[in-house]
Amino acid sequence: MKLKYRVWDKKDKRWVVNVQVDFSGVLWWQYGDSLRVIDNPERYDVQLFTHLLDKNEKEIYEGDIVLLEDSYKHIITDDGAGPTEPANHCAPVSFENYSWGATVPKDDGADWYDPGFHSFDEINETTGLETLEVIGNIYENPDLLKP
Repeated sequence: MKLKYRVWDKKDKRWVVNVQVDFSGVLWWQYGDSLRVIDNPERYDVQLFTHLLDKNEKEIYEGDIVLLEDSYKHIITDDGAGPTEPANHCAPVSFENYSWGATVPKDDGADWYDPGFHSFDEINETTGLETLEVIGNIYENPDLLKP
């Protein structure tokens, strides 16, 4: 499996093109046929491709914000039956515990997903990966994660 990534310039607040990353994490500028080492790598964030696509066939990268479908059940009767309403989550994608997944915000509980990290394997078993939708990323759309 080939590694694929994208690079965010934290200073200029933009996506960077013509950059390569080697296995040791060194960033290189591509100038024609030659490569030059980037001497200030702390300026950049490298985000890996998860090798998953969202429901619109958009690639899902580390740092993307996905809409994670969920519902909330209003308990009306003693047996717990009641109507449901959407309680979807805006969850950032990350790599934790050797797995790709998304983190549900602390104050955003509902029926399927408690707050915290949920691996894509868990999401696939619960609501299905085909329901995920990339709605932004942590750099260009940080307001999606604010309560």
